[in-house]
Amino acid sequence: MYSNNTTKMHIQDETEEVPSSNSYFRRFIGAIFKPINGLLLILLIFHTMVIVLLKRVSMYMTHYSYTLAQLQPVGSSFLFGTMFLISYFWKKEEKHEPVYSNLRIESAPLLDDDKPYLPPAPPSYFPSFTPPKIHMYTYLFLGILFTLSNFLLFSGSRGSYVPGPLSVLLQQSVIIFSFILSLVFLKKKFGVIQYIGALVTIGGIIVSLWPHLRESHLQDAKIWAIFLILGSTITTAAALTYMSHTITNKEMPFLYAWTCINIFETLAAVPLILAIVPMQGIPFSGMKDNVVDGFLCVFTGKNSLPGDTCQHIGWFFLAYIFFLVFGKLTLTYVLKHGSVVMGMVVLTCAVPLADILFTWGWLMGNDGKVTLSNFDIGGAGLVFIGLIMYRLTNEGTRH
Repeated sequence: MYSNNTTKMHIQDETEEVPSSNSYFRRFIGAIFKPINGLLLILLIFHTMVIVLLKRVSMYMTHYSYTLAQLQPVGSSFLFGTMFLISYFWKKEEKHEPVYSNLRIESAPLLDDDKPYLPPAPPSYFPSFTPPKIHMYTYLFLGILFTLSNFLLFSGSRGSYVPGPLSVLLQQSVIIFSFILSLVFLKKKFGVIQYIGALVTIGGIIVSLWPHLRESHLQDAKIWAIFLILGSTITTAAALTYMSHTITNKEMPFLYAWTCINIFETLAAVPLILAIVPMQGIPFSGMKDNVVDGFLCVFTGKNSLPGDTCQHIGWFFLAYIFFLVFGKLTLTYVLKHGSVVMGMVVLTCAVPLADILFTWGWLMGNDGKVTLSNFDIGGAGLVFIGLIMYRLTNEGTRH
């Protein structure tokens, strides 16, 4: 009799461990409405706009791509630095009112020096700046990595060395390298469904690019250029992995950090000038004039060369810098509260979404507008399915 009851209890326990359809539904709904998903949505919007606006600005600055490459870190440094100074002095000058609003100051308790005691100020929702606990060489190292990544990508993607669609596809390998570096250095643990979700996301990119891949002469791609692009993605994954490790274990003031990183990124690009200029097809004797004309194009709307259309580029460039800066800030929060791979999967989802926005004539203009295809819609659907699959389970850590 006792053994039968034991058997029944054992069977009942096993039955309770089997997930029901309702538990799967609750798990799906819980994955959709996780608080960090709002942050991921903001990151997706910002990065999509960065892709679209960079495309639009590049159309205007066909003759001044070197100037554009230099203005990006300079503009980012200026905006990050401005926001940092505003936050610093705002907090420095911030005052609080005493809690004794209904009492005279004389009625407050007195201290030994006959001064009234006032309670401490309530905590502020605006973070104060504290001396950084991270050595400056950390920001220098990150600036060098980001500069090297941009240089390798620019060198491998320029001209007809690698067809454009293949270049975009190769850049999505950053997800794979982020997985590897997170497993090795951050001791992350991923579930099978997360690997599948990442593969589905990459598959969505392939579907979105498929018509262009078929029309491209992939056999003409230069092997060395392909390796340069892959080197760029490895460098990007390494930089973000290092940043994720740093902000997880130390206190990093984000505005201050990105200001320093972009300054070092600008300085680190100086030694690469000699290598970049020939890639632009510009003789060294004409580099100064090209830079001056590029600045005039952006800030005054002046056309200096035949084919220039600089009249409205200033507003598009300012919008590009705005979305770029706030996209970097959002990505930093994702690195701190999520992971590198999570951020890279979201950035990949922005590619087919940007392809859809490229079809909007009011945004891209008549010259930049493309035709919407079923592959664009299908690719966008697949990447979002992959993102949802990736978010169904949480990442773990190996001890």
